[in-house]
Amino acid sequence: LTAQCARDPTGFGCFLDGGNIYGKFEVEISTQFGPYLECNPINVGQNPWKPDWIDTQEFLCGQGCLMPTPQGCMTFHGPVKKHNGTSYWGGAVCWCDGTGRHNKTVGREAEPFGRTYYVGPRWWPPQCSLQYTAKNGTSCVSGVPYQKVEGWSFESTAAKACDACSQDASCEGWATVDNRTATLFRGPVKATTAPDCIGGSKSHSRWAKSWGSAGDVGGYWYSTPVTAECAPGDALGTNGCSWRVLSVAYKNATCIDKRVDSAVEKHGSACFSTCPQPLNETADCYLQCYRNTLLGDAGYNITTMSSDMIVTPWETGFNKPENGGCPNVMPEPCQGPQCGDAPFLAAAGAMVYI
Repeated sequence: LTAQCARDPTGFGCFLDGGNIYGKFEVEISTQFGPYLECNPINVGQNPWKPDWIDTQEFLCGQGCLMPTPQGCMTFHGPVKKHNGTSYWGGAVCWCDGTGRHNKTVGREAEPFGRTYYVGPRWWPPQCSLQYTAKNGTSCVSGVPYQKVEGWSFESTAAKACDACSQDASCEGWATVDNRTATLFRGPVKATTAPDCIGGSKSHSRWAKSWGSAGDVGGYWYSTPVTAECAPGDALGTNGCSWRVLSVAYKNATCIDKRVDSAVEKHGSACFSTCPQPLNETADCYLQCYRNTLLGDAGYNITTMSSDMIVTPWETGFNKPENGGCPNVMPEPCQGPQCGDAPFLAAAGAMVYI
């Protein structure tokens, strides 16, 4: 997404890449969770994959509201159909038509894209298992050889081979017979069961360039409907309210991003140092190293980054400036129908859907 938005700032999802501000909210909530309400800007264009957002302050929120239009909430497959059960992402879908209770609860759902889609054997290094398949269920492939790469173990050799093949549009597969040297193949490859041979065919599925579990630190997504917020001074549960903000902090996003990026760059320095422009954050080489550092890359002896290694620089950025935190910033007042009519919402100046 970083590379995509750098090349097309108006592309799908790229509206979030701006503002240079992060907010941290300490929220007291009722744990009687309801359905998660998706909240997205209204698209007035004809193509949902190339949306035409006239004003990204105009949001619509609701169940299945992934691609809302002026006509209402829309999913990938058209208008939202009311039903009770399980959502596409595995969360709850619930319509309480008699009481409207689904709009008075805090929604919770596992991160929608948290599942890792492996196209190859999971015992392969992630550089391979996320983009290469065992063709026709066999253990190896063969084709027109054009390049060799070397490592010191199967994991390092395979990771180097898959990285090199991924960066070459003409490469369609790789194979190794000694776990120390791998051959890259151009053009179509075919399945083979040659003795001691292990190899894969490049997948061209929609999931083939997934970052997998890279940077996955766990957690849930929450939705906090305007209709469920407690008025200032009211305790949780007053008039059915299910959430209230206890504290708010806004920080300069560039500062916090740089702290996290620096931690990744330091951990994966063996890879980043090979890039022509090691710190060009939109360059393919930088993004490849970033991904592989988060996943772990045996080709560079880089171990997988732990959650703490990623979360700690993020959290310290929210410390007070005098304690080494990033500069405080103040957002513009909330505007648009998503802010609600209650004066205390507008005065808070905070987006109330997350």
